[in-house]
Amino acid sequence: MNCKKVCIVMLSIVLALVFSSCSDKTSESDFKMASTVGLSEYPNESVSEVMSTENNSEATSESAPKETTADNFNKGSAAESIEAPQGYHSFVDSVEAKSTLAYSQVDIPATINDAQVSCVELIDKSKVLVLLYKENVGNVDYAEYGIYDFDNHHYKTLFKCDQKQDYEIVTLDEDYIVLRMSDNNWTNTSTYLYSIRENALKKIFDNEKDTETGADVIWREGNVVIEDNKIWLDKYYYDETNTPSVDVLSYDCATGVTTTVKKHAKNPMLYRGEVVFFVRDAKGEYRRLETLDGDLVCNIKAYPIRAVAAEDIYCFEKKNENSQAMDTQNYIKDLIHDTPLFYTERYIGWLAASDAFVSWRDFDVSVPCIYSVKNQCMLVFSELEQADNVFHIKDNYGLLSSYRNGKMAYYFFSEE
Repeated sequence: MNCKKVCIVMLSIVLALVFSSCSDKTSESDFKMASTVGLSEYPNESVSEVMSTENNSEATSESAPKETTADNFNKGSAAESIEAPQGYHSFVDSVEAKSTLAYSQVDIPATINDAQVSCVELIDKSKVLVLLYKENVGNVDYAEYGIYDFDNHHYKTLFKCDQKQDYEIVTLDEDYIVLRMSDNNWTNTSTYLYSIRENALKKIFDNEKDTETGADVIWREGNVVIEDNKIWLDKYYYDETNTPSVDVLSYDCATGVTTTVKKHAKNPMLYRGEVVFFVRDAKGEYRRLETLDGDLVCNIKAYPIRAVAAEDIYCFEKKNENSQAMDTQNYIKDLIHDTPLFYTERYIGWLAASDAFVSWRDFDVSVPCIYSVKNQCMLVFSELEQADNVFHIKDNYGLLSSYRNGKMAYYFFSEE
């Protein structure tokens, strides 16, 4: 199977339905809605389970304020409440998105330079990172990555894709793009840094390899953070006793120096402007959330499936998991306050947080909705029809990609 095709299938709806398998067919819809950001929604099921001894049904904070409950958590929503979107059981109010957000449709072309366009991530209020690709006898070939300015209708090529490599965009800001690349179907991967200003791509990190299998110890790491001209990421490895372990590293973009920031720690996040991560406790579990200075943010009962941070910290949680009945309740919750926002039996992933929003990927056709941090409510775009939706959020604004009836529509939104 073509390498690019494998990557795309993993990023499509199949990722949520059957994570351990790949389809031999990739539809245009699946690909267009499959951003190459966010392969790390679900942890590796070998090493990370051993290292975290996860109990995903109890990812809660031991230091959460006792007075904060699902009954009194929803504050600040002044708009009139409406019903939660179909399939969602909400613990917070749901309101019309138009009551809080200003949003309008923007024009992003379906093709550029005779190649099809897939939006990858939002860079700022007018620019988006895009992937140009071509379909070739049932396969998909990556052509190049570039920046499209939807205000000025201008496209700029960043770099061409090597057809021998697979690509995954991990994170970005206005200056840098962090990506992973593999030339052997993700058996081994390397992390690269692309400087937008300097138009330069360089390798900054190789994953540790298992001495027996030759495969990466783990390639689906936690968050990667860009902050203070540094890249913060995980390093998984086997220590001198052949025990799985993980450290948090930082890479200095100016000097090119990599430093071990904290031993036995993982999943760096940017929480209220400060880098934090989960640290192994005396029982060998990653339940302490600490700052760079070693200050305790909180203790949690179990390491979560997926955690992201901005003004608060949010995570996935599964309950009533039943692979036969397919009735797993998928929660998104405020991790520090141990408070659920909502749950659904629908397949969701790609959790993200910004100062103003919490977003997720609903892998079913649905009315788009997003969580407002300021108003502590779910914002429902009820004026839009059901579609395959992907949100890209940043600060207090975002871009909604909505695919329906063979056509893609884009909506830029921001807090009023």
